[in-house]
Amino acid sequence: MNGGVDVVRFESAEPNARGHRPGVFALANGLARAGLLTAEEHAWWRRSNDWCNRAYPDPSTADPLVYDREANPGAKAWFKASAVELVDRTREYLVLLDRHGVGWVERRTSTPGRIVYEDEVQVVAVPLGVGRGEVPAAFAPSHAAGDSNTSSDVALPGGSRQAVGTQ
Repeated sequence: MNGGVDVVRFESAEPNARGHRPGVFALANGLARAGLLTAEEHAWWRRSNDWCNRAYPDPSTADPLVYDREANPGAKAWFKASAVELVDRTREYLVLLDRHGVGWVERRTSTPGRIVYEDEVQVVAVPLGVGRGEVPAAFAPSHAAGDSNTSSDVALPGGSRQAVGTQ
């Protein structure tokens, strides 16, 4: 990825039991699997997932090891900010999460980590400081003091949170 290419990620506001912050699609899929969606929401979720699956590449199809915990510990997908249609479509999932009280944050950066996959609309990156064979720590939004890449989370209506500043 060229330096300076901005990427965006929508993920859980809180880490899960393994210390990871699932992305927006995993959060929505979890609601569907748990049977928490209304019939109308479920129909929308199915149509939207099908549309995304047809419209955009699946990184794990191109490289089955892209999310492998040993090869690429903590790998996360990020949308390129230039992928406006995909980012706009993803915001519809955020509305669903808000309706169900699922907290999320938006992160933006030009340095998501070690790029292990890239296509026209997305990258998958291993967070900086995490190497092969390491078990990543919880991926908290905070940074070391003096780090020029800082952000703060602010509460939004519906219980969601959004990062402000730069990362």
